[in-house]
Amino acid sequence: MYCIVVSAFAVLAVASLTTAVAPPASECQTPPVECCTTLAPADTPVVAMVLKGLGITPVHPDELAGLTCNPINGTIGPGGDASCPTNFQPVCCGQITSQPSGIDVDCVVVDPQA
Repeated sequence: MYCIVVSAFAVLAVASLTTAVAPPASECQTPPVECCTTLAPADTPVVAMVLKGLGITPVHPDELAGLTCNPINGTIGPGGDASCPTNFQPVCCGQITSQPSGIDVDCVVVDPQA
């Protein structure tokens, strides 16, 4: 099951990221800021099916779902040293789930240095 979830998210991740300026991580209302390997729109049919199967209901289905998410290391904000490992995206998520796969929902990409 985990391989299917990873594959589904990976296929959708390429098209999900935009070039918009990320909001500051210091404005995240639901800490911790997380680092996720894969992001995809939660309302994409495959992602929605996976989330439903896991019993996860996004509050904002038009926002991103993150896979393999872990708390960011370092201090966020101006002058901070927070960063994500290579190939991870810094995100602020409205719901940090307790799934072993590290799936979070209602996520937006953030700038950990702002």
